[in-house]
Amino acid sequence: MFGRARILYTIAACTAATSAAAQTPAPMTTAFDGIYVGTATLTGVAGACATITSVDMTIEGGQVVVREIPFNGGPWFFQGTVNAAGEISTYLWTHWEGGLVNVLSGKLEDKVFVGHHLHGNRCAYIVHMGPLPAPTMPFDGDYIGVSRETSDGGPECPPKAVPATLVIRNGGVVAGGSWQGNVSPQGALVMRNLLTTRTDGQIDNQGVIRARGRNNAGCTITFVWRKQTR
Repeated sequence: MFGRARILYTIAACTAATSAAAQTPAPMTTAFDGIYVGTATLTGVAGACATITSVDMTIEGGQVVVREIPFNGGPWFFQGTVNAAGEISTYLWTHWEGGLVNVLSGKLEDKVFVGHHLHGNRCAYIVHMGPLPAPTMPFDGDYIGVSRETSDGGPECPPKAVPATLVIRNGGVVAGGSWQGNVSPQGALVMRNLLTTRTDGQIDNQGVIRARGRNNAGCTITFVWRKQTR
């Protein structure tokens, strides 16, 4: 009797567990999931508006994150959603300028996004993005700033800080604040920005960039970036 009761209890427990597992929703996905990259072109007032060097968007389960990298600073992150029609609505709330709200919205059709970024009531950008292309070089990717240290200089040299994100696409440094340059197939970097005459670096097999250069004031600056894994 006790054995039969134990068997019935076990069957009931297994049935309940199976029913609970069947009710657990699968991770949500949409036809728009993926990573998109592109440009944001200024169309409004140019005087006090930032130049945006690159923009990318990640969609996962209907949730949207858009990242813009200005020419000098950033990055800016917008968050929002996409509906079944491909209409995207995101925003970024800032603590400065009296709590300014940035709105970035548009529509995704045939894997191509066209939209607008409104920076308060002063600056306007038109945004175009398409699917992220497959990397053509092993060093392509986003490199997050780790450190910036200065030596061999006076009080005019920049203090210690974390450098802006550095983005490498097709072997070229196309973003990351104000950096411009290129990467060799062996991982050697040569790049410049507005304040640095030249910076040379190397990407190691762990995805770490170590670079050194001198700025126009004669300061020696050492940078470290680390590749971001998605």
